[in-house]
Amino acid sequence: MYTGSSAPGVEVGDVVQLRGYFDSFQGTDQLVSSDLVSRLAGADVYAPLLVTLAEASDGSATAAGLASLFVRIEGASVASQNPDNPKDYDETGLSSGLRLDDLLWPELDNVFPLGTPFSSLQGIAGFSFGHQKLYPRGPADLASP
Repeated sequence: MYTGSSAPGVEVGDVVQLRGYFDSFQGTDQLVSSDLVSRLAGADVYAPLLVTLAEASDGSATAAGLASLFVRIEGASVASQNPDNPKDYDETGLSSGLRLDDLLWPELDNVFPLGTPFSSLQGIAGFSFGHQKLYPRGPADLASP
C-alpha cells in the first residue's frame, strides 16, 4: 500500500482489508489511492513463504512470481556492501544477486561487511531499478547465526 509521506496507520502483524487501485512502480506492485477498510491489530497470523536464495535472485525464472509476497530465505551472506558503487542507494548485495533494500525500513543501511552471514532473512520480495530485492520490515527480519 503506497501512502506517500503519510503513515499508513498499521503495524507489522496487523491483518488488514484494503480498497484501492493496483499499480506498479519500477516493477513493484502497490495499491494507490487506497483506503483502510478494516484492521485486526496484532494478529500476526501470516507466515512467510519459504523460498531459496536462488529462487528470489536476479536471473531466476521464479523471482517475478514472488513479487509482493512475504518471503523467508534461509542461509545467505553479503557479497557486496554497496553494489552500486560509487553511487550509494543503501542496498546490500547478497550472494546469488538478491539485494536488501531499505524501502520499508529506512534505518537499514549497507554497513554489513563482506561475508556477513544471515541464518535467515524475511520481508517483501520485489523488483526495482533492474534488480530483485528483499524489503525487510525491521530488525526482526534479519537473523544472524
